[in-house]
Amino acid sequence: MQKQSESAHRNLLAKALSYVLPKGEAKAAAAALLRRYGGLSHVLAAPPEEMGETLGLCSEAAGLLGLIAEIARAALEDQATGIQRILDTKSAVVAMRPLFVGRRKEAIGLMMLDAQDRVVFNDIIIEGDISEVPMYMRKLVKLCIEYDAVTVILAHNHPSGNPKPSRNDIVSTRQVELALRGINVSMLDHIIYADESYFTFSETPVWKEAQANVQKYFRQQMDLARAQEREFW
Repeated sequence: MQKQSESAHRNLLAKALSYVLPKGEAKAAAAALLRRYGGLSHVLAAPPEEMGETLGLCSEAAGLLGLIAEIARAALEDQATGIQRILDTKSAVVAMRPLFVGRRKEAIGLMMLDAQDRVVFNDIIIEGDISEVPMYMRKLVKLCIEYDAVTVILAHNHPSGNPKPSRNDIVSTRQVELALRGINVSMLDHIIYADESYFTFSETPVWKEAQANVQKYFRQQMDLARAQEREFW
């Protein structure tokens, strides 16, 4: 079954390349691309300039594959817009996955929902080096206020192919959640995509404990504020 799939992908890739290359060259290029990148999805995710440098693919052929990847991503995004409401983790994963198709660099996606769990925003908010939370925190909070969001789902990708959260992922999740609670917005989940796999914080045993700790922190702050109010007045 796997060999049939590989053969079908090779033929499909060769057919696309035949629009800009002679038939024989298109077949050879398709086979070389699949050997180099290990699968059709990885071929379409590869930067066009890298294909030219490593495999000698002409700019027209590399550009065509880049365009196909963009069209595929747009089609998936369009398909995902049919999801009007996000009621569980599965629907959130499906709706946000198209944002990360073909991306070779890390990016952060944000989905915002209204009081009826309807999607009011679903897009990438930052690309590149996302290790520092302050880089995107202000933009995240600003968007939540502009769209009057009630709940949000954060997502980012791991180009390495391993969806396991890093230490920084765990810490930044708590930081984002604390910041959002400050503007009365709840964070429902943080999803990490890695190729076809994914990880969601909400499905881990520590998620509810962390949520409870955040609530406890804000209750303590309110109690402290009331105590100070009594002192002043």
